[in-house]
Amino acid sequence: MRAKLTSAEIDRIAANWAAREDLRPLDPGEEQALDAWLAEDNRHLGAYGKARAVLERAARLHDETAIADTVDDAEENHPTRRRMMISVAASAAAMAAGVALFMRNTAPAEKHFSTGRGEIRSVPLEDGSTVMLNTASEIAVLFLPEQRIIRLLAGEAFFQVAKDATRPFLVQSAGRIVQAVGTAFSVRRTNEGVGVMVREGRIRYERHKETGTSSAFLFANAETEILDYQGNAQPALQHRSGAEMDRMLAWLDDKIVFDETTLGEAAAEFHRYNETPLLMTPQVRKLRVSGRYSAGDPEAFAQAIAVILDLKVERTAQGIEISNKN
Repeated sequence: MRAKLTSAEIDRIAANWAAREDLRPLDPGEEQALDAWLAEDNRHLGAYGKARAVLERAARLHDETAIADTVDDAEENHPTRRRMMISVAASAAAMAAGVALFMRNTAPAEKHFSTGRGEIRSVPLEDGSTVMLNTASEIAVLFLPEQRIIRLLAGEAFFQVAKDATRPFLVQSAGRIVQAVGTAFSVRRTNEGVGVMVREGRIRYERHKETGTSSAFLFANAETEILDYQGNAQPALQHRSGAEMDRMLAWLDDKIVFDETTLGEAAAEFHRYNETPLLMTPQVRKLRVSGRYSAGDPEAFAQAIAVILDLKVERTAQGIEISNKN
């Protein structure tokens, strides 16, 4: 198993890729290698974005250096191919080292925000945007002059993005990138993959894999969700009704909404927000329930369905047990 890279090592690799791209177009093999490296770890995407931003900031200085080199070369004989190769390699190495050093010394640090189980948190960002974090979720925020980068490390987040056409708002998660200018959308990350829904405006969805990059646009009025699960060749578009989207985003109001959901599935959803589990027999787990309930009160849910479905509820040391009366 390969050892996990340190932040400094990732910065150096990202700086080398950014510098190499700045000097010349990547060949197909290099593009594939870069895509594979970006997909390996969310930290790679963040470091690469910072490196590209640093190079853009340093463009004027780089141009001045290039002009000076051109004048010097004009006074001499045309350089040989060997000299050109040495010059390019040296420039790339120097640029990469300079970018890495600049990133470590001047690039703003990421800010991390997280929630525990059952906690829902509103995070105001410095640009006027707002992020709502669902239960057991974590993001890393990095704002640069050229772009706004959010890394969803775990769980689910809902973004209300302040409009700024000059600074793209990028959400990165598991090798996927969601880009918005001014919109409201949610991104959730699970063991199976990534899901994206748009409530307002539109987003551009991009996926980086070893086999290449794929992208799609998603509009709020299309009532469509992007589901990008592990093993899928392409992201899938899942059509949702407005009611379904409202149900899936009910957590924004600290609610859980069920629509002919089995009690087994309902118990699993409540356990995302609560330490106390809902326990039931296989027969009871197959029963179905509908309604809107408080995410943080599984006992109230148990009492409500006990009345509706004629069940028995008992609080034990193991959790809240729901069973048939007979």
